[in-house]
Amino acid sequence: MALELDDDDRALVARVLAKHGTKPVLWKDYLPQEEATLEALVRHKARIVALEERLTLLEQQKAAPGCRWEGVYRPEHRYSAGSLVTDQGSLWLCTRTTDARPPSPDHVLIVKRGQVAE
Repeated sequence: MALELDDDDRALVARVLAKHGTKPVLWKDYLPQEEATLEALVRHKARIVALEERLTLLEQQKAAPGCRWEGVYRPEHRYSAGSLVTDQGSLWLCTRTTDARPPSPDHVLIVKRGQVAE
Protein backbone atom coordinates (compact mmCIF):
# COMPACT_ATOMS: atom_id res chain seq x y z
CA MET A 1 0.00 0.00 0.00
CA ALA A 2 1.45 3.36 -1.00
CA LEU A 3 1.52 6.24 1.45
CA GLU A 4 -1.04 8.82 0.36
CA LEU A 5 -0.02 12.46 0.79
CA ASP A 6 -2.44 15.35 0.84
CA ASP A 7 -1.56 18.80 -0.56
CA ASP A 8 -0.19 20.03 2.78
CA ASP A 9 2.09 16.97 3.04
CA ARG A 10 3.36 17.46 -0.51
CA ALA A 11 4.04 21.14 0.14
CA LEU A 12 6.10 20.31 3.22
CA VAL A 13 8.07 17.64 1.35
CA ALA A 14 8.79 20.15 -1.43
CA ARG A 15 10.03 22.76 1.10
CA VAL A 16 12.27 20.23 2.87
CA LEU A 17 13.73 18.96 -0.40
CA ALA A 18 14.36 22.53 -1.58
CA LYS A 19 16.21 23.33 1.63
CA HIS A 20 18.05 20.06 2.29
CA GLY A 21 18.08 18.13 -0.98
CA THR A 22 18.47 14.41 -0.28
CA LYS A 23 20.44 14.82 2.96
CA PRO A 24 18.87 13.24 6.08
CA VAL A 25 16.33 15.48 7.78
CA LEU A 26 14.97 15.46 11.31
CA TRP A 27 11.24 15.80 10.77
CA LYS A 28 10.72 16.73 14.41
CA ASP A 29 12.43 20.06 13.64
CA TYR A 30 9.55 20.90 11.28
CA LEU A 31 6.62 19.74 13.39
CA PRO A 32 6.23 22.78 15.64
CA GLN A 33 6.04 25.02 12.57
CA GLU A 34 3.78 22.79 10.50
CA GLU A 35 0.45 22.09 12.20
CA ALA A 36 -1.03 20.67 9.01
CA THR A 37 1.82 18.19 8.81
CA LEU A 38 1.37 17.24 12.45
CA GLU A 39 -2.29 16.52 11.73
CA ALA A 40 -1.29 14.42 8.72
CA LEU A 41 1.19 12.47 10.84
CA VAL A 42 -1.50 11.84 13.44
CA ARG A 43 -3.84 10.54 10.71
CA HIS A 44 -1.12 8.28 9.31
CA LYS A 45 -0.26 7.03 12.81
CA ALA A 46 -3.93 6.20 13.38
CA ARG A 47 -3.98 4.22 10.12
CA ILE A 48 -0.81 2.37 11.14
CA VAL A 49 -2.27 1.48 14.54
CA ALA A 50 -5.49 0.23 12.91
CA LEU A 51 -3.51 -1.88 10.42
CA GLU A 52 -1.34 -3.34 13.19
CA GLU A 53 -4.47 -4.30 15.15
CA ARG A 54 -5.96 -5.91 12.05
CA LEU A 55 -2.72 -7.82 11.38
CA THR A 56 -2.65 -9.12 14.95
CA LEU A 57 -6.24 -10.31 14.62
CA LEU A 58 -5.51 -12.05 11.30
CA GLU A 59 -2.44 -13.75 12.75
CA GLN A 60 -4.46 -14.98 15.73
CA GLN A 61 -7.17 -16.39 13.45
CA LYS A 62 -4.63 -18.10 11.19
CA ALA A 63 -2.73 -19.84 13.95
CA ALA A 64 -5.16 -22.19 15.65
CA PRO A 65 -4.12 -22.60 19.29
CA GLY A 66 -4.19 -26.38 19.03
CA CYS A 67 -6.79 -28.99 18.29
CA ARG A 68 -9.42 -29.81 20.89
CA TRP A 69 -11.88 -32.66 20.54
CA GLU A 70 -15.43 -31.31 20.97
CA GLY A 71 -17.37 -34.46 20.06
CA VAL A 72 -20.46 -34.60 17.87
CA TYR A 73 -21.67 -31.27 16.45
CA ARG A 74 -24.32 -29.56 18.61
CA PRO A 75 -26.18 -26.58 17.12
CA GLU A 76 -26.41 -24.81 20.49
CA HIS A 77 -22.62 -24.90 21.02
CA ARG A 78 -20.16 -22.23 19.79
CA TYR A 79 -16.89 -23.70 18.51
CA SER A 80 -13.55 -21.87 18.45
CA ALA A 81 -10.64 -22.18 16.02
CA GLY A 82 -8.96 -25.55 16.48
CA SER A 83 -12.10 -27.41 17.58
CA LEU A 84 -12.57 -30.89 16.11
CA VAL A 85 -16.15 -32.06 15.62
CA THR A 86 -17.85 -34.94 13.92
CA ASP A 87 -21.02 -34.60 11.90
CA GLN A 88 -22.75 -37.36 9.95
CA GLY A 89 -19.66 -39.57 10.23
CA SER A 90 -17.09 -37.01 9.00
CA LEU A 91 -14.44 -35.21 11.06
CA TRP A 92 -14.19 -31.43 10.71
CA LEU A 93 -11.70 -28.80 11.94
CA CYS A 94 -13.07 -25.35 12.83
CA THR A 95 -10.87 -22.64 11.35
CA ARG A 96 -12.51 -19.75 13.23
CA THR A 97 -15.12 -19.20 15.92
CA THR A 98 -18.47 -20.41 14.63
CA ASP A 99 -21.76 -22.08 15.44
CA ALA A 100 -22.34 -23.06 11.80
CA ARG A 101 -22.92 -26.71 10.98
CA PRO A 102 -20.30 -28.41 8.81
CA PRO A 103 -19.72 -28.20 5.94
CA SER A 104 -19.31 -24.42 5.99
CA PRO A 105 -16.61 -21.87 5.16
CA ASP A 106 -15.66 -22.07 8.86
CA HIS A 107 -14.71 -25.77 8.63
CA VAL A 108 -12.12 -27.92 6.92
CA LEU A 109 -12.87 -31.57 6.20
CA ILE A 110 -10.30 -33.82 7.91
CA VAL A 111 -11.79 -37.30 7.42
CA LYS A 112 -14.62 -38.01 5.00
CA ARG A 113 -17.34 -40.43 6.04
CA GLY A 114 -16.63 -43.89 4.80
CA GLN A 115 -17.50 -47.49 5.45
CA VAL A 116 -17.30 -48.98 8.89
CA ALA A 117 -13.99 -50.76 9.46
CA GLU A 118 -14.15 -54.47 10.29
